[in-house]
Amino acid sequence: MGVFGQPLPAVVARSGGESMTLANEPDRHAARGFIAWANSLPMAKTFGVRCVDAARGHTTFTIETAPFTPNPNGAVHGGILAAIVDHIMGVTALSVLPPMHAAVTATLTINFLAPAEVPLTLHTRLTRQTRSLLFLESQASSGDREVDRAFGTFVPRADYLLDRREAPPGTSAHVLEHPVIGTDSPPA
Repeated sequence: MGVFGQPLPAVVARSGGESMTLANEPDRHAARGFIAWANSLPMAKTFGVRCVDAARGHTTFTIETAPFTPNPNGAVHGGILAAIVDHIMGVTALSVLPPMHAAVTATLTINFLAPAEVPLTLHTRLTRQTRSLLFLESQASSGDREVDRAFGTFVPRADYLLDRREAPPGTSAHVLEHPVIGTDSPPA
């Protein structure tokens, strides 16, 4: 069972080469490629988040050190954590979208339950998908203690992106050229 009390999906890979039960070799390769892609993103590097597990509609990220000066109590600032959760939800949403699509944040609600002391583990999953919306849930834990639970709604967009010729210099087009994990229907 996964962190949300749901069965784990068939397509899961772990960074570092070890893997759980996967549907087939192409999906295993795609999940590993997705993890590498997620870890190469500029926001992942800025925030110091690392994708350690990926599946279609599911991700797990870790934060080993506070990305910016922590609060006086040693916890990650709530606003920084909100930005991290938004980033991770967007990455998770892209795991079910075709390449060159964006996942644009429509709503983000975070319930702060306890100080977010590093190291942190963030489990995120797609809970529902319609033709025009993606609904995600994220849970952040510090050890065995849940420190926040977040809910987000994202809009999948293919028309949101600038043509590469119109993009400002230095814009990372690779951000949306992610590996596709699995071809089956997204998780319910």
